[in-house]
Amino acid sequence: MSTEFDLDTALNVYAKGELFNPYPLYETLRARKEPFWSENLGMWLVHGFTDVEEGLSDPRLQNDRILGYERSLTPENRIKFKALNEHLSHWLGFEDPPVHTHSRGYLKEYISGKLAIRMKPVIQKQIQEILAKAGSHSEIDLITDFAYPLPLKIICDLLGIESGREEEFKELADAIGVYPGNVGPILNDVAPAAALALVKMEAFFDEMVVKRLADPKDDLITRLAQLSVEGLLSHQEMVSLLTFVFLAGFGTTLNLIANGMMLLFTHPEEKEKLIAHPEMIGSAVEEFLRYESPIQIVARLVREDFEWHGKQLGAGDYVGLIAGAANRDEDIFPDPERFDIGREPNRHIAFGRAAHFCLGAPLARVEAQIAVNEFFKKFPKAEMVTPVPDWLPIISFRHLGTLKVKLNNEN
Repeated sequence: MSTEFDLDTALNVYAKGELFNPYPLYETLRARKEPFWSENLGMWLVHGFTDVEEGLSDPRLQNDRILGYERSLTPENRIKFKALNEHLSHWLGFEDPPVHTHSRGYLKEYISGKLAIRMKPVIQKQIQEILAKAGSHSEIDLITDFAYPLPLKIICDLLGIESGREEEFKELADAIGVYPGNVGPILNDVAPAAALALVKMEAFFDEMVVKRLADPKDDLITRLAQLSVEGLLSHQEMVSLLTFVFLAGFGTTLNLIANGMMLLFTHPEEKEKLIAHPEMIGSAVEEFLRYESPIQIVARLVREDFEWHGKQLGAGDYVGLIAGAANRDEDIFPDPERFDIGREPNRHIAFGRAAHFCLGAPLARVEAQIAVNEFFKKFPKAEMVTPVPDWLPIISFRHLGTLKVKLNNEN
């Protein structure tokens, strides 16, 4: 992509969520060494590692960016989907201090590094059950049969969603999640399904909250329901936080596991290295996060006029901090296009920075470490059947639709 025409074409495809290999575009943008205004997306794109890292904690860029979503909608849709944007505004990932500080505090006792340690035996048990079921087949879809059920079960247990209703809840959360997973005009296309799912989601939680207040459990629904009764959280805030926790905890971990497995299958020397040295799983997961970051772009809204690397950003401007580009910055990562499970150091920003560093990062890492090692322990000769990665058309997330794998199980 060496010409302006190529850049414009790539940005057009990118704005539709259909640029399935965005890395040449990222490289072209990084070479500019300055924020780039995209008419297609209606936002500034920031792409170098240092700039993205700075932007994640810059007080001039606010996390409360619902205005950016509203501007991307047609005037009619702004009115029609007002409730959807209101719901989103209470997500932890859309809040700024002091509101963000309070919301994060409500979740922190349940979602922390200690939780990851405590959950290890549960994760181990779940993954053994998943692998035993998979082993009855010669070929599986790694997404639906492996990467998907583990984080779904773990996050549903954490929230307190009744056994047998996980699929129902996931379908609703997925429909809602596609909306914040995109930016720009495409929001008009995905908003209707998200808004419909939100109505059903609120009814789902109303039912669960009534049950938990009558019969409290040691779970997040009970905790937040009690805070709502005490007047510390509104009903809207409670539903929004629970939806956010599910999507952040399930979707990110699903994509981390799936993307990591795809990378190992497409880099057989690294796969064999990990099978021979399973103790490398910690650094391998960090390389999964860097090389195919589950969250590709994080949006912010400009709080006040300021100049950034020669570009004048105006109050209310929309800014996209492209973590996927930053994590392949050659100024930070030697030979950044090389996938190396032993890469050290590895200062990726896949989980964010500062006050918005992902609360669930320790749990996601542990789930991925156990899942990947146990899979190759049981199926060391497995090979990928899908010839080309099947990326879904979502701008913000790196999300595979299917990944067919032949297990070559000799047991």
